[in-house]
Amino acid sequence: MKSNDEVNAILNATANDVLDWFGAEDTGTRDAVNLIVNVFVERLTDSAKSIEEVIEENYDATPDEVYDWCRS
Repeated sequence: MKSNDEVNAILNATANDVLDWFGAEDTGTRDAVNLIVNVFVERLTDSAKSIEEVIEENYDATPDEVYDWCRS
């Protein structure tokens, strides 16, 4: 069984491989996928944190800013 840190590393590397494979820009799709990865990793620990809480703890941006990145 892999540790949460190992799963996090594998998931991030896999997401980046796929994003690079189809040439995702640095914003928009890439931001949305990275947010999914971050929320998933938080929930590995049975955390019921909201998306906003995950953003506040892991980003130097507000939830509204991250939302705008993902929509761009």
